[in-house]
Amino acid sequence: MAAQPPKIDNYCEILFALADHSIESNPPEVLLAIRSLATVMKYNLPSYYRIKACLQLGKIYAKYTTNKNDMLSYYHEGVAECDKSADSSDMRVELCCLLAEEYQTMKQTDNALHLFLRSREYSRPFPQWHRHITFKIAAIYCSNGNFENAIAILQDGISYFHQDGVVGIQILATLAQIALIQGNYPVLDSLFKKSELLMANLVNVHSSIIEPVKAHLYFVHVYFLISVGEMKQAFVQLKKLQQSIQLIVSLAKPENDAMHENVLPYLWLSNGELCVLTYIITALYNTYNGQVTKADKYISKATNHLNELMANTARPREIRSFMLTLFHLLIFKQMVVINLLLGRPAEALKPMRSMIELYENNKQLFTTEQSTVHALLGMYAMNVGNTNLAKYHFELAINLCQRYDIREYLKLLQAMVLLNSGAATAKSDPILQETMPENLPIRNTKFLALSYLVHAINQFQSSRLDDARNLSREVIRLAYEADLLSLTAAGLSLTGYTLLHQNKLQESLEVATSALQIARDISDSYTEISALLLLSDIYRFSGDKFREEEHRRLYNNIIDEIRQNQHAAFQSPMSNVVQVSNLDSHVKVWMLSLNRLNSISILTFL
Repeated sequence: MAAQPPKIDNYCEILFALADHSIESNPPEVLLAIRSLATVMKYNLPSYYRIKACLQLGKIYAKYTTNKNDMLSYYHEGVAECDKSADSSDMRVELCCLLAEEYQTMKQTDNALHLFLRSREYSRPFPQWHRHITFKIAAIYCSNGNFENAIAILQDGISYFHQDGVVGIQILATLAQIALIQGNYPVLDSLFKKSELLMANLVNVHSSIIEPVKAHLYFVHVYFLISVGEMKQAFVQLKKLQQSIQLIVSLAKPENDAMHENVLPYLWLSNGELCVLTYIITALYNTYNGQVTKADKYISKATNHLNELMANTARPREIRSFMLTLFHLLIFKQMVVINLLLGRPAEALKPMRSMIELYENNKQLFTTEQSTVHALLGMYAMNVGNTNLAKYHFELAINLCQRYDIREYLKLLQAMVLLNSGAATAKSDPILQETMPENLPIRNTKFLALSYLVHAINQFQSSRLDDARNLSREVIRLAYEADLLSLTAAGLSLTGYTLLHQNKLQESLEVATSALQIARDISDSYTEISALLLLSDIYRFSGDKFREEEHRRLYNNIIDEIRQNQHAAFQSPMSNVVQVSNLDSHVKVWMLSLNRLNSISILTFL
């Protein structure tokens, strides 16, 4: 049984009651409440009531005034009184939390962390506060990049909340997000299985409480599956995410979940933010799946929804400043990639410039994202036919990349650029050996399929046609099973070229027709021109002049459109120089003249 508060003078009881009545009246009588509590503080009160008065005064100053000095003074006094009296009530926890959160707003993160860690031990008798503090500490550790400490805090939370399924799933979802950020894919499968088991055992939990947790898990699962190239499984999880978001939007927000607003600022999203992120992840899925036109539509929806949240001043918590930066960054990246894949380099320059300006205004963000900037600039260089510039940027991207898995993926892309360059030294470059399928340190579907394609091209260029055909068939098998449509089409196209060189015209015609159909279905111009050129050659060798000229005309039409888009890019004022902030200096990247188009473009695989 909880200890009863000590007795106090009747006059003091009246002053406390008057303060409560004044602040609860409509409108609140703030000055009367402050005077009542300030008068109480002049008496020699037991510690319990002095702590109570400090807490109430601090909260009144925080909510109804701009006087931060007095607010902090009362919080400090209340915490000191708690330490002096060894108070064990929930008021001690609340005071520490409120003061720590004020430290956070003042950018005094170390002080905030110290207070949260202290209050974590006092909060164990109070589950709601312990949940709040656990996530707060994890958020600070994550924002500082100290993921190991964040994981330790959250794992301790799993032990504490072993009988609370909802909080348990929240913690597992947060651990999954951290694993995704770290690229620690092996632990994700275990976290997903534990979460599914917990969700299956939940009963009598309202959808408005559990559905946002499910949405976070679905998002992590979709992103993970896209990253490893399992597009069929990603599609299933994406549908679950979209259905979850529709349900969330249709449900009223639970009245008793006020603390959820500020549970985990760096990893936990409001419902409005979840909607934006769902549009972005859907665009990302369609980009990786090769359906770039669909991706373009969804990234436009993400932009429009984000603008609506920004304009909705009645609900300022729907979008927070750091999430606004993150969303803009994700949208700009996708817009660059989508426009390049659609052969619109001039349109890609606009979000590229916006993205770089965002980095220039946030040096810390740019420090961790330099690799991304160079990878995108490498993509731009490939799109305008400048292979040497593309090699330069991909090499920088690899050297600067902090994520092991992304660095290995960039090596595969660099190998593709190297082969497309036609350089005499390309065949002897060490990166080709490093990216052989049997040498890959990461063996997921996407990595393996791209590796087989790189080395199929290498064998084809070396006139080892049987080896090239065998490798390209492995590309088709892996890509088709995982629903990687662009890679499937590219593998078919390369197989068709190999068969043509072996004078197997009918087989070549069949796979070239399939490659063209897939390329048109997903609006992949680069694989389409490769397939059209192949079909034109097949009909030429077959003596079918009419079909040869028909496919050559279609090929030329697309080539002319791409060249016009490239010319528009060079005419753009932004194409003369792209300036990238690099800590203390500016790196000037000159966009050079058109070199040549590659039949199988690197852009197909990003």
